[in-house]
Amino acid sequence: MEVVKAGSCVLLDINNGEHFVFSRLTPAATVKLGKAKYSLAPVIGCPFGSQFEPKSSSLERSSRAEDNNAGEEEEEEEENAATKDNRNLIDDNTAQTLSAEEIHSMKREGSSGQEIVNALIANSASFESKTTFSQEKYKRKKQKKYAPRVIIRCPTAKSVCEAYFSKTPAKIGFIRVDSLSMILSLANVGEMSNVLVSDMVGGLLTAAVAERLSGFGTVCSVYYTPKAPSLDIVGLFNFDSATSSRIFRVRLSTLLESYNSGLQNGEPAPLVVEQEKNMEDDSGTGKLPQSEQPMDVQPEKAVTEAEQEKDMEDDSGTGKPLQSNPSMDVQPEKAVTEASQTSVSQISENLEPVSTNPTKQRLIQQPSNEDVSDWVKTGFSSLIVGALNADPLKTLQQLLPLLAPSAPFVIYHTYLQPLADCMFALQKERTAVSLQLSEPWMREYQVLPSRTHPHMQMSSTGGYILSGIKTLPQ
Repeated sequence: MEVVKAGSCVLLDINNGEHFVFSRLTPAATVKLGKAKYSLAPVIGCPFGSQFEPKSSSLERSSRAEDNNAGEEEEEEEENAATKDNRNLIDDNTAQTLSAEEIHSMKREGSSGQEIVNALIANSASFESKTTFSQEKYKRKKQKKYAPRVIIRCPTAKSVCEAYFSKTPAKIGFIRVDSLSMILSLANVGEMSNVLVSDMVGGLLTAAVAERLSGFGTVCSVYYTPKAPSLDIVGLFNFDSATSSRIFRVRLSTLLESYNSGLQNGEPAPLVVEQEKNMEDDSGTGKLPQSEQPMDVQPEKAVTEAEQEKDMEDDSGTGKPLQSNPSMDVQPEKAVTEASQTSVSQISENLEPVSTNPTKQRLIQQPSNEDVSDWVKTGFSSLIVGALNADPLKTLQQLLPLLAPSAPFVIYHTYLQPLADCMFALQKERTAVSLQLSEPWMREYQVLPSRTHPHMQMSSTGGYILSGIKTLPQ
């Protein structure tokens, strides 16, 4: 989707990454910049990437070419201002002759933010004596306060991950954007793939896989908890009907039941027996410690089909919404979003994909028995695990038999030691090859004329990733 449509979800980038706000566009939607609210109605029909500035009671589209021209002028001034320095500047708050009452008077008269910034520059006694770098910093500071700029961005795996990581990284398990790209690459996610995902990071992994599949292939989100984990982030993506129809959610016990019932002569022993052996306690009694049972693997103890359908309705918006982070929800009838709040996402509880079909669509589908049987029979083409509260080794031991031979798997975790233990066990059992334990590292650079250097602050880690390729038992 290249043009913003009514009812679609957009990511509002305020002041070049200073704030990120998600908003479901309706004719009554507004955004709060500072202490004033502005209508988002002018955004509808504009292409993604458009820049807006507040004016009166709504946003007005501005040209981003003006910023490029200003940058070229600054480069020319830099060559003529090599002799300037800030040694004689004294910060005593006397250089600005424009009073606060005069600024408020300009606002009441309807002056634009850029006009106020120009007036501040004209009434500054020390502006001309500053270096070009200091002048640009002064302009940028005043522009953020009096003339904030809003860029309309399309929710993608990259933009959504960056927005969450900058404000609420715990919601997505501290997955950085470079870690997310590495996960998708090592899992060999591409069109016509059948990807099994254990997603307990808000739905980021499920949405990223679905975006890369583009409706060609299947993403199956498996869960084993009594109640299905929230996948709210999937609703932020403007998936079409073709993509939404290929996103499935299923309980692990359903896959295991189909796997065990489909065993034939010459195939491996039932999966449940093998799991029980792997999870025996150290005392040798053969009993599973209740505190270390990460998953419900008994099909007869699984929830009823009615309860499973109810879980599916919770994520599709057709039933009672799941309980999630309170900061991520607002009332469905209100589309007001506030940039000053620390929450990165303020979106309606009933998220629906944009479609020309007036009937309500499900964002996440419930697979049929035929789909489950086909997945178990052919095996999934790749596996991605993002379950931070479960033991990676025990989780992999239950999901690995569902993969096709020579299929890649990727496990993400915020700590190194659980993945190291898992890697050692896989090497000992010889159930996987090409095992690799990685820690993604990324540093951003400021690239500007005569001042290119690394950023002074950066994230310490983006988590740890264990990858490998499944092998058949000898």
